[in-house]
Amino acid sequence: MRIFIGSSGEAVKSGTLDKLALWIEEKGHEPVPWNTPGLFPPGSYALQELQNIAADVGAACFIFSEDDKTWYRGNKLDAPRDNVILEYGLFVGRLDQRKAIIIRSGKPKKASDLDGVTYVDIESERRAKKELFEWIETVEKSARIPSTKTITCHTNKYAMNDSNNYWSSLRRRAKETIIIIGDTNKSWISRDPVETNNFAEQIVSLT
Repeated sequence: MRIFIGSSGEAVKSGTLDKLALWIEEKGHEPVPWNTPGLFPPGSYALQELQNIAADVGAACFIFSEDDKTWYRGNKLDAPRDNVILEYGLFVGRLDQRKAIIIRSGKPKKASDLDGVTYVDIESERRAKKELFEWIETVEKSARIPSTKTITCHTNKYAMNDSNNYWSSLRRRAKETIIIIGDTNKSWISRDPVETNNFAEQIVSLT
């Protein structure tokens, strides 16, 4: 399994990112640190590349460290780098909250929206390594559970709730959905819903 690691540049300099990568390798998986050469090709748009990476890995870890000085209600606090927080949210949305976790280094301020979210405290190395390994095992188990296959059949455009929205969403869903469009002039596989569903079941089975 490939596991993405997101962090600030400071976490790279401190060796925290390398330590996490070594633990992932020790568990028998492939770490994908954000600073891996070629991960963000010249001329590419970083946010788009992150979306591509999120679709290509099985899990992700984000190091929240004391990167930036901030002021909150008159108090001076240390906070994680803002782009790391953004990337964590992106991967949670793409992978699932259980497959994207926070690795805390130091005692950075935590966003109120993340109150209650458990994290791995890397300052306690022995416990952190144990918790990381247990998390990886949980992700592995969930990956072995067959996913539910859903088939949606439309015999004609009038069977769609919103045909304009349906067609415009095909491109957005292309990376996570197999889309079959019939080769007739009206793009329907069959006008018989039973026949259409049977055909779709066969395609899912073959896939």
